[in-house]
Amino acid sequence: MAALSSSVLLISGRLTEEKHPQISSCLKVCSYMDFANHFRYALSALYDDSPGHDFADLNRLIGLHPLAAAAAFAALPILINKFYDALSQKPDIAHSVKS
Repeated sequence: MAALSSSVLLISGRLTEEKHPQISSCLKVCSYMDFANHFRYALSALYDDSPGHDFADLNRLIGLHPLAAAAAFAALPILINKFYDALSQKPDIAHSVKS
């Protein structure tokens, strides 16, 4: 759920870049901070193995290593930005017209 809300914030920030640049910057910074906090929290399971720690519990119950969870939180904003950039590119008409 946390990854979903952070992703929605980032996508909303990217979608409003042209019309509302200040709001866009705020949304993007909030999403990056949220991803960073979850990344740090996932890594904290490496040294805090107490019951009740979400990522320590995930490691015990289903075998999801905290480093894998942290890597996912680090990769998500990168992938979202790459995907958004790929979708928002306008086709180059000069290269698509055949001689």
